Amino acid sequence: QEMLNDKNKAITKLEAGRFDARPLNDSRFGNVVAVYVAANKALGSGFFVAPDVVLTNWHVVEDKPFVEMKMYDKQETFGKVIAKDVRLDLALIKVQTRGRPVRFYSDKTLDLGKTVEAIGHPRGLEFSITRGVVSAVRRHPSINLSGGGGKDVLYVQTDTPTNPGNSGGPLFLGDRVVGVNTWGLKKDTAEGLNFAVHYSEVLEFLSEHLPGFQAQAEERKAEQLTDAAPSPSFSRSPSPVSPLPLAVTSSPRPRAWA
Repeated sequence: QEMLNDKNKAITKLEAGRFDARPLNDSRFGNVVAVYVAANKALGSGFFVAPDVVLTNWHVVEDKPFVEMKMYDKQETFGKVIAKDVRLDLALIKVQTRGRPVRFYSDKTLDLGKTVEAIGHPRGLEFSITRGVVSAVRRHPSINLSGGGGKDVLYVQTDTPTNPGNSGGPLFLGDRVVGVNTWGLKKDTAEGLNFAVHYSEVLEFLSEHLPGFQAQAEERKAEQLTDAAPSPSFSRSPSPVSPLPLAVTSSPRPRAWA
């Protein structure tokens, strides 16, 4: 721990004199972390939901008990996975370093066409921001359960560009989180079809697994569902969590961004 503190102090001093240092002109970047899984050098995203707890995707951590993380100011830290939900593709990490928690959107409806932004690490390009709109709010079978088992998951559909490395990162409407970026259709299949776990699902997960969490998830259930033509039968991409492109497939299927 002492060695880590000394390293972080040295990094802070070095960054102060660089032209490419990261200014905190947008406080939302301070909510976000990079999540590393050392075994296969995978990279995903996460964000603080409590001063010492980070939320990410289950497929980022899977069965790993501990992960390494990096904060926006380049401080390095680590954490222990304390809760998981495979159906929702969510996981909680107890973090050694304290951070700034996000605020969640709380209205019962989410207007289509609203501008939203994703912060994450697409293809390893750490702490990048992309922008799009809310395309729809719809239910879809869980991409982690074979045959879509279990209750369907409510997602925010968006054309915000997301790529491997964005998994587990926040989807912001202004300064409020409306979703957790999770998966999208492969670019050779369709453009701009990306999905984030809806904030109502996230709040319910946090209320169940994070003692003392204040949000009342039951009051934030989304009532707006957008009708659409029947969607193809999707299955989880078998490719591992990786900041590199996943294997090209001939049939439409979601890819879990990581």
